[in-house]
Amino acid sequence: EVNLARANLTEVNLAGANLAGANLTGAKSGSVCRMDFGRWSICIREDKTSIGCQTHPNADWLRWKPADVAEFHGKAAAWWELHGPAVKAVINVVMQKAKQEDK
Repeated sequence: EVNLARANLTEVNLAGANLAGANLTGAKSGSVCRMDFGRWSICIREDKTSIGCQTHPNADWLRWKPADVAEFHGKAAAWWELHGPAVKAVINVVMQKAKQEDK
């Protein structure tokens, strides 16, 4: 048995971890969404979002246009043009859910 009380697991990658039986009482916000679009994995949290290897505050993703992400990858602008509206919608839902959980 492992005790992770007070452990800061921010940015920890638990892909493939077996958390069966884990007690996550007191864990900060379950407001997380994972999805994949066009070869890039997306992890949306209440305050920041990771798309591929890029992690930025949600406020940035919500205001960015395709030209703003073009430097991230050769195909990022076209990807954001196609998938950005859906990603932004989910970011808004996750952020709203987190606010409701805080009440």
